[in-house]
Amino acid sequence: MYTIRGTQRFLARIGARKPGGRQVPTTALGDWYCKHVRAGSKQLVLFTSDRSLLCVVLPARGLTAVINERLSEGLDAVLRALRVPPAAISRELLEMRESLVAGTENRSVLGSMNDFAVAVRFRLQGRENLPLVALALELARTPCKPLGWAFPAEVAARALESGAVQQ
Repeated sequence: MYTIRGTQRFLARIGARKPGGRQVPTTALGDWYCKHVRAGSKQLVLFTSDRSLLCVVLPARGLTAVINERLSEGLDAVLRALRVPPAAISRELLEMRESLVAGTENRSVLGSMNDFAVAVRFRLQGRENLPLVALALELARTPCKPLGWAFPAEVAARALESGAVQQ
């Protein structure tokens, strides 16, 4: 169980209302923050793990009805590309079967996500055909100040391999 935490603009775009209450995530990567990003002619959704700042980038078209499934599929592709052990990936995806949709809570994650959104626009300039998994891997190898200048890929791999669920 985890929560997909959308920006106000994203929640309005998918027609979700902001539910009350707080659900503690059972996933190693925690909740996923998301926002709509325009990069040239592409309409994308940027998802960012609140615990590792690992990103998944997906096409925005048709995402609303199957947001949980598409995020799981995208995360699976990114984690496999990062060579995370299959058992760790399976555990995380199993915990991601159930999700809620809510508003954002963590300004630090929002700030990092805004930086990633700028990076997405920049990295796609002149590279419109760059696969979204490759784009996510580039973001995963970006040092982040909230992580003590660690890389999201490393933080995510450690969390998944230890199987630790932080509170």
